[in-house]
Amino acid sequence: MILALDLGTTGCKALAMDDRGQSSARARRDLAVTDGVVPAVETDTETLWRQIDEVMSEIGRRLQGRPVDRIVPAGAMHSLLALDEHDQPLGPATLWADQRAHATAQAWADRAIGLNLMDSTGCPWRGLYHPARIRHWIDARPPWIERVHRWMQIKDYVVLRVTGQCRTDHQIASTTGMFDQLKKTWCGPALELAGIEASFLPEPIDSLAPVGVLRPELADRWALRGDLVVIGGGSDGALSSLGAGAIEPGHVVINAGTSGAIRMAAENAAADRSGASWRYLGWPARYIVGGALNNIGLALEWCLRCTGSKTPDAEGWKRFMDEAFGTSPAGSRGLVFLPYLVGDRSPWWIERSFAGFSGFSATDTRADIRRAVLEATVYCFFDLWSELARVHPAITEGGRPIELTGSLGGERRWAELLASLLDRPVSIRTGFDGTLLGCVALGLASLDRVEDAIRLASGEAGTHQGEHGVVYPDAGLSRDLCAGFANFVEYRAKLGVI
Repeated sequence: MILALDLGTTGCKALAMDDRGQSSARARRDLAVTDGVVPAVETDTETLWRQIDEVMSEIGRRLQGRPVDRIVPAGAMHSLLALDEHDQPLGPATLWADQRAHATAQAWADRAIGLNLMDSTGCPWRGLYHPARIRHWIDARPPWIERVHRWMQIKDYVVLRVTGQCRTDHQIASTTGMFDQLKKTWCGPALELAGIEASFLPEPIDSLAPVGVLRPELADRWALRGDLVVIGGGSDGALSSLGAGAIEPGHVVINAGTSGAIRMAAENAAADRSGASWRYLGWPARYIVGGALNNIGLALEWCLRCTGSKTPDAEGWKRFMDEAFGTSPAGSRGLVFLPYLVGDRSPWWIERSFAGFSGFSATDTRADIRRAVLEATVYCFFDLWSELARVHPAITEGGRPIELTGSLGGERRWAELLASLLDRPVSIRTGFDGTLLGCVALGLASLDRVEDAIRLASGEAGTHQGEHGVVYPDAGLSRDLCAGFANFVEYRAKLGVI
């Protein structure tokens, strides 16, 4: 039995599952991100820890003494937390959307680019990554900066509290911009830019390696055995791709939730020196290459609220989709929406808000507005897809369907837009959690049961429940969307966004 624990930016969830894909217990708690004025985006780690405690206690009660072989943690990428010498947080953890280090990244850009950090770290020099974030705090000199003893991500902090060991896994370390993916150690030039030494960071270990054992007091509290091993685990992005079946090089997963991402498993991958995309470590393929988007579900939720629905519940979303797809044609009658409500990441790294409509007429309806926003989210994916194809041509090769996950993963009509614009079949599903399933697969692999891990992740064990089949490109829809994308690019150019 593997106990998977997913530590997200907005809460945590856990799943106990055996090697046959049978779930024995499941629990989750949601966490609100700290309200604040952008560019600050933070979360309170103590509140998150209380929710972890509730989730693990609930899992223990539901297991009723059934043995667990491994705990496998997954963590959201790009968070940052400072601890003092007693391993107490010196403040909230900053999340991926925090924008305060952008100016620092720009100020140090020439020096960073000259060091060719992309080759070793796989990460572009941006304010999202830890060298710029840590340097920002050192230069800003807040009152607590002299008391910093360690820097780490939220997942590393939770592992420290669970096991007493200060270690990080290779997967999530590879998302910091400070980890040498080739040597599997912290990158000296990146540390120099950040202004710290490696002693301030957790010890990096393999994702399959044991971190330590569960603390006795937590084992008692959570009704789990005291010698239960916690392994390194990984990043939520890499494990989501693994859980969706991205096992062989060339397998592509698109995640469309609040934010979005395109990820491809790769055995060998050159760094993208243009900085449009990134390269992180994965399993069993050596790398995950791709890019991330800010404004997918976020833009749709904004549109839902602004066009008459006060709460984004299931019924509200159904009405939203039915109206947009049922009464507005492809191309939304020439109406174009630029969706960069909170800037964007790949491929253009837009670091301030740019959003608006173009092409309004007196005949436009609410349905046209909604359809324009839906199509804009697909245009963002196509934008990223085109840049990834330039750097990693393998992403366009082969006929295997793209795996679509996330909250839009079961929306067939949206998937038809995506398939038609990318000109690739798209596999859709609902009721599926790739990150937790990826954790279970990683746990099995840590027990030297690699074949069972691959069988479970690929869906052969019946773990891909809720799959709704494959959506294929439509030639007519593709023509309309290509014309709409041209208008989208023209509008963006007029505003000077990139």
